[in-house]
Formats: sequence, structure tokens, C-alpha cells
Amino acid sequence: MKVLITGADGQLVWELQRIVSADIELVAIDITELDITKPEQVNQFIEKEKPDWVINAAAYTAVDKVEEESELAHRVNFDGAQNIAKACKTSGAKMLQVSTDFVFDGKQSSPYLTTSKPNPLSV
Repeated sequence: MKVLITGADGQLVWELQRIVSADIELVAIDITELDITKPEQVNQFIEKEKPDWVINAAAYTAVDKVEEESELAHRVNFDGAQNIAKACKTSGAKMLQVSTDFVFDGKQSSPYLTTSKPNPLSV
């Protein structure tokens, strides 16, 4: 199985690379290899690599700067994820989108579920 994972310079991808099973071909890339905000690049890269799965761990994560750079955050965290999803749909690859708990306000006393309603405190 071939897995393409974005955000290779992040901690999550570093950990995944450490524990990946030998029967999985893991292709870890960062923004220098693929700018997920550019749909044409995403389409070409996924078409070329032909992954079975794409894990999107690329994200704008500078929580303290997001209010000042909200357009960039939107391009990466929304448009980028959408570009990958569309390319996966076209290629037949499955996609796993990694997110942060910052999409929730933290007021819930039980664990959040995938069906929980987002309520971010900032952009």
C-alpha cells in the first residue's frame, strides 16, 4: 500500500515515519515539494504518485498569528484540504484529514466526536 502524507516537517509526520509498517510505502512531503494551495500541483502530484491513501497533515498552525494571517490560514487549512480531497476523488485514493482540537471551544466535558459541532474561539 502506498501512502502520501503532507506536512513532512511537522511532529505528527515525524512520529508516523518512525512507526510505519514495513509493508507501507510512505511518501512524506512538505511545502517545498507540494504547495497544497495550488490545485494544479496537487492534481499532478497525486496523479504522478498514485497513492492508495493521502493523509493531509499540512496545516497553518501558528495559532497566535492566525488573526493577522487569516487569508493564508484559510488557503492552507480549507482550500488546501479541499484541493487534496478533489484530487483524491478523481484518482480514487482515500483521504484522511488531520485537524486540531482548536476547532472546538473546549467547554465540553466529554470527548469530542467527529459529529461534534465545531465552535472555534478564533479564525
